[in-house]
Amino acid sequence: MDQIQTALIVVALVGFVLYRQLQARQITEKAYTLPAIMVIIGVVQGGIYDKVHPAVSVAILIAGVVSAVALGGVRAVTMKIWQDERGTRWRRGTPLTLGAWVLSVGVRVGLIAIGYWAGMKSETGGLLLFLGLTLLAQNAVVAWRAQRLDGAGTVSVVA
Repeated sequence: MDQIQTALIVVALVGFVLYRQLQARQITEKAYTLPAIMVIIGVVQGGIYDKVHPAVSVAILIAGVVSAVALGGVRAVTMKIWQDERGTRWRRGTPLTLGAWVLSVGVRVGLIAIGYWAGMKSETGGLLLFLGLTLLAQNAVVAWRAQRLDGAGTVSVVA
């Protein structure tokens, strides 16, 4: 698969994820499956390390991993979480979640720009790795927050 096809798939995945995150959805264990697959594909596809620019490449990789996890956590605290009368736990993104996604995309674009400025080629494997890691972190924090539901069955959005 060439770069353009993979980039289009990543854009479609982001759109799909955004759509789903703004809908009320049950919190389940399956939330880890797609992000884990994205991480695996991103690593297998390669392009997350540039042998020509090893120091910059490692620095950008570390910054990408740290920012993916941190921004996933930020998005998770912007989500509304509640429990219905049957005890089923739900979550739904808020306008703050959408803003946090814009921030996440901006950080990723910034990291790509820094790499480009340093002479590195941009590969889509890094995009899939970033997206998968950020979703894994977000889903883990959402699950953790859902475990802390109070007696009223809701967890307030942290702004």
